[in-house]
Amino acid sequence: MICYNDTIVIEPVFKFVCFWKYIYVFESVFKIVHLISDEDYHHLFVGCDFTAAVWRIIRRWCNASFPIPADEENTLADWWLATRRCFRISYRTDFDSAFMLICWLIWKERNNARLFQHVSKTPDQLAEDIKEEIAV
Repeated sequence: MICYNDTIVIEPVFKFVCFWKYIYVFESVFKIVHLISDEDYHHLFVGCDFTAAVWRIIRRWCNASFPIPADEENTLADWWLATRRCFRISYRTDFDSAFMLICWLIWKERNNARLFQHVSKTPDQLAEDIKEEIAV
């Protein structure tokens, strides 16, 4: 990951212009999804017991001390910005990448597997998938 000015470039594929703009777009997409379902982004990424279990498994695996989204009374964006400060500056981009990966795989599990394929993983299985992706 390369960071300069207000642009973060995750080589070679993704480009996110400024964390806050990304999260705003991310949250806006989930607000649209909420219009057609009973689940919004806050439930999926903050209030969901499944997601909290995944975050706890990953936190234990990393042997790191940081609050998980369910432990805080914040929005996902506020939690992310506050939690990244728990890490040394040199590790913050790693945390940012892991955060985006975890959110992506949770979203993918919810949509692809649970809604369309009608299969679901346990938090342990999804955490194993996340660990495999991080190891790549």
